Amino acid sequence: FKKARSESRNKYADAKERQAAIGMYARREYRKIRTNLQTRPYKAALNERRTRTVLQQYDKAANAYKLIGESKLKKARRDAARSARGITASHSYPLIILSEAELADGDERNAIRSLQRAIRGKNPALQTYMTLGQLQADSGKLGSAVKTVAAGRKRFGQAAPIMIQNIALLVRAKRKTQA
Repeated sequence: FKKARSESRNKYADAKERQAAIGMYARREYRKIRTNLQTRPYKAALNERRTRTVLQQYDKAANAYKLIGESKLKKARRDAARSARGITASHSYPLIILSEAELADGDERNAIRSLQRAIRGKNPALQTYMTLGQLQADSGKLGSAVKTVAAGRKRFGQAAPIMIQNIALLVRAKRKTQA
């Protein structure tokens, strides 16, 4: 028994050697499949005109956000407005950046309109509801703010950030029993 056990132990290579051999085998045998699965659809999507356009528009929005930080507000607004046109006219990201540029430039009314436009879009982000709700509350429109945040809660469920904001707005609106 001892001899058989001893021989069986010696038949196997060290664990690190076995892992290295398995890694080499996987790389050799599955390289072509792995490459095709990972890069082909990604590269195809990047080469689509629609994808390139969206990425370019998002890049304009990111640049606008940077310009806001540099207090170049007119240029930021222009770039943000350009990012929220065409294919991305209803996307939350460019519209949130546009609203940030408008707010930084003192134009709260258009900032609210930009966020409302994003909410009417196909896939509004949670942040859109939260930012719009806060702007409405800050301008004294608590009823509108409560409705906006409630719509966000309906869409996103029990997401913690919007739940906290919802409770705070209901308390401010003196609707504590609903909070």
